[in-house]
Amino acid sequence: GPSGLAQTIQEASDAARLAQKRSGGRRFLLVDGLGLDQLLLAWTDNDVFLPAAHSLLGSLRREDRDTLAAYLDHESSILATAAALGIHRNTVALRMEKIEAQLAIDLNDPDTRLALHLATRAVTRDVGESAHG
Repeated sequence: GPSGLAQTIQEASDAARLAQKRSGGRRFLLVDGLGLDQLLLAWTDNDVFLPAAHSLLGSLRREDRDTLAAYLDHESSILATAAALGIHRNTVALRMEKIEAQLAIDLNDPDTRLALHLATRAVTRDVGESAHG
């Protein structure tokens, strides 16, 4: 019926958006295998979360936002973040100190890290879609 068709279209749209951001050339994803990715996409791509994420991260330079995203993606490891970004570990440490001060946050708090991680992913995805859309 109509509700099933709407759900199918939404799932196909989610799969296309998630496939677009994946590396390794995987251009197709099975909707049944999206699981957590689809849940996170649904949670962070809404009229409340996305503006809040932009507001929270809007004061950061893109370079700092990218550093924060990489830092959170690499489980708060300065060394892994430095390797991923191709910069010196001291540069990462200085940027992270600056980000914490600028946003008035404590990255030792797991709830803060989770919220920031979701925000960086949502903003990065939204900015990427705006550039391509």
